[in-house]
Amino acid sequence: MRTKVSSIVYDLQNVRVLLYNGQDDFIINTYSAFKWINNMQWSGIPEFQNAERQIWTLKSDNTTIVGKAQNAGNLWWAVVYKAGHMVPTD
Repeated sequence: MRTKVSSIVYDLQNVRVLLYNGQDDFIINTYSAFKWINNMQWSGIPEFQNAERQIWTLKSDNTTIVGKAQNAGNLWWAVVYKAGHMVPTD
C-alpha cells in the first residue's frame, strides 16, 4: 500500500511524524526518499530544507555515530547507518 502525500501533509498539521530510511536500503533509497519529502506541498518544507542535519550518536557513549537526522516543525527525517530496508531489524 502506498502512502498518499496528502495524508502525510494532513498528519504534519496535527501530529509529529518520523520518516526514516536505512542508508543501505536498495528498495527505497535515501536519495529518493529525501527528494519525495522535499516535494511535499507542506507549508513547513522551506524550514525543513534550511534545517541543519544533525549527527545522531548512541546515547550510551555519545561518540558512536549511528545516523543523521533533520527536522522542522512536526517533521523528522532520519537516516540510519548500516541499515537496509528493514531498519528495525538491522
